[in-house]
Amino acid sequence: MKEALPLDPQRTLLSLLRFSSFTVFLGRAWQHLFWDPPFRVLLWDEDLLKPLVENVFGVPWQVYVASPAVEFAIQFFIRSLGVLYVLCAGLSLGIRKEKKWGGWFLLLGSLNLVFLAFLYTMERFFQGGQFIEYAAQAGAPFLLWIVLFRQWRDSRVLFLLKLVVALTFTGHGLYAVGYYPLPGAFVDMTISILGVSEAMAVALLKLAGVLDLTLAVAIFLPKVSLPFLLYATVWGLLTTLARPVANVDSAFLLSSIHTWLPEMIYRLPHVGVPLAAALWEWKTGPSLILRTASRCSGRGPAF
Repeated sequence: MKEALPLDPQRTLLSLLRFSSFTVFLGRAWQHLFWDPPFRVLLWDEDLLKPLVENVFGVPWQVYVASPAVEFAIQFFIRSLGVLYVLCAGLSLGIRKEKKWGGWFLLLGSLNLVFLAFLYTMERFFQGGQFIEYAAQAGAPFLLWIVLFRQWRDSRVLFLLKLVVALTFTGHGLYAVGYYPLPGAFVDMTISILGVSEAMAVALLKLAGVLDLTLAVAIFLPKVSLPFLLYATVWGLLTTLARPVANVDSAFLLSSIHTWLPEMIYRLPHVGVPLAAALWEWKTGPSLILRTASRCSGRGPAF
């Protein structure tokens, strides 16, 4: 019955990674072209940059911070990254194995997403959960590059998919259970969507956090991994849709869509990556150990 499922696992995996890479690049391009990602948390860090600005460039710190030329350079850099993300989004959909130059753009885009995650983490006082929460977003184009340009065995591809999912849900779960301060935005979205009290919203988030942390372990356990990956897909979809659902205001429809739609779009890898892992597990999981053992003994081709 399982073999009758009309899915080509490699083609489906590739399609979902293309979708995830396209959406994260598109959403981040929107953010960088029209809004203001947190580059100033680094570029205006007085403790870090003041010695460089004053001792190397000879510019007083206050002059640097208030300089229109510096502000123009920051804005130009941010918009340039937006253009890069647009290019990466297009490449995500159309890149082929023979176009190896395009793979370098995928890697460059992925590295920029890692750097963006670092900036958000810096903004949150270097809370590690914040950094790993972006694993699916930064990891999707990297995984696409691996599938396109590297011959990795299916067991390793599945492990990397699960690792990205586990890191993402661990980061979210650490905030939801209260290991880090629970973000007010989480509580507000829960209240807005479900219409519950603040205390109930906090309790529901803690329950979700426990499930997130359980999921991060369970997806590596053969007998329960598939249902937990499906749960991750559904939960990823719900939390992604929660941004516009909770925050779009009908009185200011266009402006609120402009604000919150990109936040939904660049979170769609939280759906695509666990779904890719679930389908890959469905098609390959039961015989994975046997095939891997066969390949290790030299009787089978590598993926």
